[in-house]
Amino acid sequence: MPEFVETAVDAPEARMLLDEYFSFRAAGFPIAGGYRTVHPSPDAFERPRGVFVVVREGDDVLGCGGIRMLSSTRAEIKHLWVRPAAQGRGLGRAMLGHLEQLAANLGATETVLDTNASLEAAGSLYRSSGYESIEPYNDNPNATNWYRKVLVRVRRRTLLGRAAAVISRGARILSAALLAALALVGFALGVGLLTAAGEPVYWGTYTESSCEGWGRAGCHSRGTWVSDDGTIRLENIRLDGHVGPDGTVLASYRPTGFLNDFNNQIVHTEWTSWLGPWVPWGVGVGTSIAAFIQIRPLIPRRRT
Repeated sequence: MPEFVETAVDAPEARMLLDEYFSFRAAGFPIAGGYRTVHPSPDAFERPRGVFVVVREGDDVLGCGGIRMLSSTRAEIKHLWVRPAAQGRGLGRAMLGHLEQLAANLGATETVLDTNASLEAAGSLYRSSGYESIEPYNDNPNATNWYRKVLVRVRRRTLLGRAAAVISRGARILSAALLAALALVGFALGVGLLTAAGEPVYWGTYTESSCEGWGRAGCHSRGTWVSDDGTIRLENIRLDGHVGPDGTVLASYRPTGFLNDFNNQIVHTEWTSWLGPWVPWGVGVGTSIAAFIQIRPLIPRRRT
C-alpha cells in the first residue's frame, strides 16, 4: 500500500524524481526549449516553511510533491509528480489531498498552485478537487494558469482525523495491554500446571447422577467418582467433560498440587485431562500474538 514519507528536497530519491519531473515538463512544453528548470531550494521545503514528500510502496518510489508557505495562511503546492508506471491509480489525487492536509497542519487556510494549459490531466485534477482559477500570483514563465482552494473544510477534517487517530491509538494500546495481561496469566497458569506434573493422579469411573442447567451450551454434570482400586469415593463431584451413552466415563482425579481437583471438586475425562495443562499455554501464545498485531502499527519503522 502506498505511503507518504517526508524527506529533504535534495535527498537522492527526491532529486531523482524531480529530475524526471523536469525532463517530462521540458519534453512536453509547447515551445521547444522554452521550459525553464529551477531546482527548489531545500530551505523552502523544511518545516515550518514547507514540507516535501515522496510516495513509496515497498522498495519502489512512485512520485513526489511539496508545499511551501507563501505566508502564514497561504501555501503553494509544487512539483506534484507521479511516475508514468504508477499513473492511473489515483495517486495524484491522493498526493494532492495529503499535501492539502499538511498545509492545513502548518496553519494554511488556502492553497495555490500554477500549471500550464498543456497539462490537461493536471488541470482537470485541480478543478475536480475544488480549485478555482485566479489571477497570477507569481511571474513563473512556465505557467499559464493559476488556481486557489480554500482549506477551512480540509482543516476541520484534519482536526477530526487527529481526534479519531488519537482514539484509535488509545484503543489499540488498551487492547494490547489487556491481551498482554491475559497472556501473562496464561503463561503463569501453564508454569503452575507444569510444576504439578509430578503430583499423583488417580483414575476411576464417574457415574452421572444429575446435570444442572447451563443454557444452550449443555449442562454441568454432577455425580459419583470411584477410583479403580476402590480406595477413593467422591460424591456430588463435577465432571470436566461428557459422559458416555450409559451415563459413565473414565475420569482422572489429582487431589494435590497447583489448581488441584480436591479444592476445585472436579474430575476430568481422558481428553480434558490431557488437554487441560496445555490450554493456558495456548491462551498465552494466542493472546501474545494478538497483542503484537494490535501494537505493530504503532511501532515506528526503521528507514534505510
